[in-house]
Amino acid sequence: LSIVAVVRPSVRSDFSTSETAFRIFGLGMINWDCIPETLSLSSGVVYLDRADLTLLPAAGLTWTPKPTTRLDLRFPESRLAWRLAKDGGCSETWSYVSAGLGGNTWAVTRPSGQKDELSLRDLRTTLGVEHVIDGGGGWFVEAGYAFARRIEYESDQSEVSLGDGVLLQA
Repeated sequence: LSIVAVVRPSVRSDFSTSETAFRIFGLGMINWDCIPETLSLSSGVVYLDRADLTLLPAAGLTWTPKPTTRLDLRFPESRLAWRLAKDGGCSETWSYVSAGLGGNTWAVTRPSGQKDELSLRDLRTTLGVEHVIDGGGGWFVEAGYAFARRIEYESDQSEVSLGDGVLLQA
């Protein structure tokens, strides 16, 4: 058994207001290695600190049939990864395809001058490359497709549907 806890503070704003801009992401998971180095089950919670989604369950499994292939079937985001390169115990480079829930909440000032919170929500799929350095460092680059996109304003619960979009992240 192992326990994972992550806390990540951030400031999400359009730079015109700081009200409600400070947000905290949190994750708490319990992992059970059913078959060591091959299969593990996970359960916990994800605190998104979003106006539209505050707390979600986190559950799933990680299957590593061989050291170069890993399948993370987890809610709210899943990933299938293949190892491209390994430099001893120093670093690894992986390619992956993922699918899951995207979006976030930002503090904004509307054209009327009213302070508000804007939440963007979408479903997305991405292709990427990640270089992981022993000790936690590294880099990534990914491209993807977002659909079922929408924006919601907190003050009046107004909602705007958006067209599909392309994602580029690094």
